[in-house]
Amino acid sequence: SRLVGSRPPSLRRQKCCGRSPGRPAPSPAPPRPPGSGPPPRDEMDAEQRMRILGSEIPSSLQLALDLKQVARCDIFIGSEDAIGQTYHGRVFGGQVLAQALVAALRTVPDDLHIHSLHGYFLLVGTSGVELLFEVDRVRDGRSFATRSVKALQQNKAIFQLTASFHKPEWGPAFQMPGTELVEIVREKGFTGGVLPTPQELVAKGAQIERGTFADNKGDTQCVEISRGVWWCLRYYRHRTRLSDDTPGVHASILAWLTDSYMVEIVCVPHESRHGMEFSQRYSLDHSIHFHTLNFRADEWMVFFISTSVSGGSRGLARIQVYTLDGRLVATVTQEAVMRVPKEVAGKLREAEEKLSSDQGAGAGMGFELAEIKSPRARL
Repeated sequence: SRLVGSRPPSLRRQKCCGRSPGRPAPSPAPPRPPGSGPPPRDEMDAEQRMRILGSEIPSSLQLALDLKQVARCDIFIGSEDAIGQTYHGRVFGGQVLAQALVAALRTVPDDLHIHSLHGYFLLVGTSGVELLFEVDRVRDGRSFATRSVKALQQNKAIFQLTASFHKPEWGPAFQMPGTELVEIVREKGFTGGVLPTPQELVAKGAQIERGTFADNKGDTQCVEISRGVWWCLRYYRHRTRLSDDTPGVHASILAWLTDSYMVEIVCVPHESRHGMEFSQRYSLDHSIHFHTLNFRADEWMVFFISTSVSGGSRGLARIQVYTLDGRLVATVTQEAVMRVPKEVAGKLREAEEKLSSDQGAGAGMGFELAEIKSPRARL
């Protein structure tokens, strides 16, 4: 099932943290005595912090994840200073998610790794306003630790995250047949289950786009491979090299990237088949299960993005994240709100009820039963 590239080397873990960019530098600290270890991050100079962040010139995303700790408490400040404000005036959800994960990472021991998170988008965040992250150390066990993170703006909670961390240990491995990347790719019509590389796609006219709409500096990249009515295959990566020693950065940037095209894919079946127009569409929640941290966010990853069900103005989207050699490294789910204008919703509801009464169960405004039963609709 190997597609492209080779298995990345094992990665050691180091947290990404430090002062927020664009803020006044603190007063110079007195000289530290020999043998006292590295200085606190708020006392590091720019060059030292760049090395910690993982590259000589950190990207805007890395700098945005460089949170400032308040009074050495479990409180952190994040901003958009490095990435710039969004064009529509709302904070990008992927940024808040990734910064909340970094805040949680800053409070756990180095031998515990993120394995799952679940976040709820509570209110629309305002672009250009700093975010305050309050971390609650819910539990510290021998093998697992749990953190709860609340993101606030203007004294209101806009996002709530629960994250769980696990000390690495050996265990037997299994993956459900049919979820291997080679099987998905073959199902989508690619001969031998092999995808074209990003370079081959670009040579044929594909565009390298920014991975998220909030990436004003072009530090993320995306190349679309193929798409259907309810699914799409895309390549994603962080454009510049990240540190080999900072899996916390890789996990956080992957989290940032996953908040991309999930709301859109929920709406596509209705837009393409029935020409529906939605007056509102936004994320309700976002969850990630990291099956391994043995991946690099600065190397091309394959995102299989799909939607399985929608109804009642809500829809579910899913991303399966693979490395180029076909390893499933993360599974992402997101529920989205997608509302049509009220007057349109009333007419469509009446039409759907009439069809149901005339033709029986299964004859609604969605997919026909024949299509649901089709082998092409299995994945």
